[in-house]
Amino acid sequence: TIKIHDLREQLESSTKLLEAERAAGSAQRAEFDKKMSGAQKRAKDTEAELSAEIAELQAKLATVTAEAAEAATAAEEAWNKENQRARDLVVETVKLREKSAADRDALKELHESETKKLSAAHAKEMDNAANVHAD
Repeated sequence: TIKIHDLREQLESSTKLLEAERAAGSAQRAEFDKKMSGAQKRAKDTEAELSAEIAELQAKLATVTAEAAEAATAAEEAWNKENQRARDLVVETVKLREKSAADRDALKELHESETKKLSAAHAKEMDNAANVHAD
């Protein structure tokens, strides 16, 4: 009976020890679950913040992209306008050169005509002078 009594005490002691270990394990599990829940909440909060930042950056990128497209269009239009202006200047220069050549030719013809008239007038005066002296 002593052995049975000792065995019973050992069984009760082991059962209490097992229950205490289970309680400690449950407390540790509860603490772990609490920490894990906090970590999951922080992860979700961080994910939400990052999603908001990504959305903001995407909006800024879209704005910058649109502004760059507008600037590129404006630059292209300015380039085309300057090219057209340069072409117009080339056409104007060609016209001015042609007009200048025509004016130069006209002046040359006028000069030659005036020179002939003056030469003829001079020759006539010389003849008149010679005739006056001859008389």
